[in-house]
Formats: sequence, structure tokens, C-alpha cells
Amino acid sequence: ELPSILKSVLGRTETKLVVIGKFFSDWEKRHFFDLLEQYGVRDRVIWKGFLPRASLFDEVSRAKVLVYPSHFDNFPYVALESLACGTPVVAYDIPGPRSVYGGLPAVRFVREFDTEAMAEQAARLLKAPAPDYEALINDERVIVFLRSHSSWDDVAKSVAELIFQLAARSRFT
Repeated sequence: ELPSILKSVLGRTETKLVVIGKFFSDWEKRHFFDLLEQYGVRDRVIWKGFLPRASLFDEVSRAKVLVYPSHFDNFPYVALESLACGTPVVAYDIPGPRSVYGGLPAVRFVREFDTEAMAEQAARLLKAPAPDYEALINDERVIVFLRSHSSWDDVAKSVAELIFQLAARSRFT
């Protein structure tokens, strides 16, 4: 969905999309780049591939927004890393991310599959005045959240608490 989202973002503001990570297969990679060509946005994409952690954090900290159109995630660690680097996130409103990041002003949720809404939210963040943008990242709720999720032990405890809460509400227990 990133090629479609990027095309919509470019209709609202100028930007480049930096893609980090690896594809599951060569077919998936070819398909992604074919879609970029079809949407006419290939020249606006910088492909970085898999990066070592230090380089990854450097890239993410220079980004203005993380566009995260995942449909399957329980605890999106990439969103946590993004917030820790001072980069806001736009994600689909699915249970996992909502349960972890709901209520944080630096994480914007849009209806799943609504690529236009995702593009709109990304463009708003890209065009936000510096004081408004900085207020999102420096919001006390974000700072407290990052402090409480600053180690794997803290993250594991948080996930365990969530599982126990859900299990307690379940009719199957």
C-alpha cells in the first residue's frame, strides 16, 4: 500500500519515502518496485534495505513521520523505535497497535485500508509547524510511555499485563 499512500501524500506535499528493511521474497520486492513505477513515484523513493541498528536509528531520527500500514501486528516494535527517535507514527487502527499506543498524540491511527486517510495524516505531520510537531514528540504522555518501555524487561512486563487483562475479560477462562 505504500506506493498508493506515497502518491496521495505527493498530491498534498513534496517529500521522499525512505524504505528500510527487507522483503520476504524477490517476488514481493519486484512487485513493490513495479507498483512504484505504475504510480509514477519511483523517483521519490530511496531504498535502504536492511540497516545495522546505528544506521537504522540515524535514518529514523531524520524522518518526519513513520508510515506504518501493517495489518498484522501485536506490539509494533518499529513504532516504539520511531517514537524513541523523535519521529511520529501513522498506523492502521488495528487492535495490537491501538492497545499499545492508543492515547499518544505522536501516534495517529486511521481506519484499516484507508490509504487516503493515512496519506492525509502523514502529510499533516510533514507540513506541521515546528512548534506543533515538537509538541507531539515532547508531550508528557509520550515521554512517560518511552520511559516505561525503555528496556525489553519493561516491554515484556507491559505485554504480559496486556495478555493477563485480555485473558481476565475472556469468556473462555
